[in-house]
Amino acid sequence: MLVGAHAVDGDPATRWGSAYADPQWTSVDLGVVRALTRVRLRWKVAYARAYRVETSTDGASWTTVWSTTTGDGGVDELTLSGATGRHLRIDGTQRGPTGATRCGSCRSGDHRRVPARQ
Repeated sequence: MLVGAHAVDGDPATRWGSAYADPQWTSVDLGVVRALTRVRLRWKVAYARAYRVETSTDGASWTTVWSTTTGDGGVDELTLSGATGRHLRIDGTQRGPTGATRCGSCRSGDHRRVPARQ
């Protein structure tokens, strides 16, 4: 089952998958505002060619803290500088050339077991 909570459950056997349309996103509520220094994305066969990592203190207004238009799948280890937020969102704006839905898991520090929204 490809539900949002699987994106951050810490289990490599589960994953989140998007609908077959652009754009798609998933977010996680960390509970309190935190300093965010890194994000690890583990893509499956499908991946985002273009995506943004965004933070928010209220879940409504978002700030882009990292972005790419040349995603190539695999594992993305992203270093964030000066980023803070209660909410972290991965906003996929263009899927890779696999023709499948974007799938994968995201990790943000030690906050892997917080349910995600989709």
